[in-house]
Amino acid sequence: MRVARTGEPAGADRCAVVGGCLARSAAVGLREAAMPFMEDLHAVVGQHTQLAVLEGDEVLFIERLTASGAAINYSRIAGRLPLHASSSGLVLLAYGPVDLQERVMGQPMKVYTDKTIRSARQLRSALAEVRRQGYAFCAGHIYPETTGIAVPIRDAQGTVIAAVALIVPNDASAYAQIPALQAAGRGISRVMASHIRAG
Repeated sequence: MRVARTGEPAGADRCAVVGGCLARSAAVGLREAAMPFMEDLHAVVGQHTQLAVLEGDEVLFIERLTASGAAINYSRIAGRLPLHASSSGLVLLAYGPVDLQERVMGQPMKVYTDKTIRSARQLRSALAEVRRQGYAFCAGHIYPETTGIAVPIRDAQGTVIAAVALIVPNDASAYAQIPALQAAGRGISRVMASHIRAG
């Protein structure tokens, strides 16, 4: 199975797209910490594996691994999605500032499928569920055929700084991928925490 990093701008173009270098050193450090775990996860699951951060009122994807035959996926490197619509966005929003949550709830929400969250009531319930179970599970929210699953990445203080996610087929096997994804999230968090302490 060939692993590919898809949709990636080159050189300075990528730097410009990703948040004006997105506090460049922090973004690069996060990618470097995450890649070994993402590669292991991708090898086990064989589906899209992606890394995302909060950028304004959107989720920004800063890394993505894919392979031929993987489930359909809307995102790409340096691509963005609304926070309410994606599993990564729900994780980042659930652990984000209250004023951000209220702002998103007060805005019109883009609808992709009949499963997409579209109201403040639905979003508030979904965020509470993410905080309760520790992951976001979005079956058919952007494409009917796919499920997005995301878990938080934390720093040494326990603050959520990113999300790592899988995009898998929307079938009965999706839930079985959660433990491996959670293990990857914990591993990346440990590395990020150790980097901060070392710094």
